[in-house]
Amino acid sequence: MTRSARWDTTVQEIVLILRDALSALIPIAERANLPWRDGEAYDDWDAIASILYERIVVGSIVHAVGTGSGLALPKYDLVYPSYTSHDLISVELAGVPEGTIAVFIGFAGTQDGFTHVKWVSVTQSGQVVDPTIHVTAYADCSFILLQRTSQSRIRVSDISVEL
Repeated sequence: MTRSARWDTTVQEIVLILRDALSALIPIAERANLPWRDGEAYDDWDAIASILYERIVVGSIVHAVGTGSGLALPKYDLVYPSYTSHDLISVELAGVPEGTIAVFIGFAGTQDGFTHVKWVSVTQSGQVVDPTIHVTAYADCSFILLQRTSQSRIRVSDISVEL
């Protein structure tokens, strides 16, 4: 009987690994004349960023012990009209009104790289409060998973990923 390996990590760490992966690709994207900054990027960069998010963030969370494969995380860099049927990556930061959740949308590609987080404000049930995309320095943020249950959302920070 073989024993599966596990990687003990946090939601915070896997989101920051995504940021590092996007940042590492900047010189390659520039060398390939592939726009990556917000407002300039197009389908090719969006596809690269989305697959990194799917494999690094979503894949790690789905394979974490106790989270299960039934998770429904929003796609990378998309704003939804409602998040009621989604599990969420919450951006934890100062100034978010009580009773609301700052939902992770993605990292903002700026002149300085991927130094900022994009998020949108929703109610505890997942209704969008304001569709405005907010941008905050990633250094001022932390990240957790809010996993849906029939009655509420469970806060998950530490995960153990089955490898």
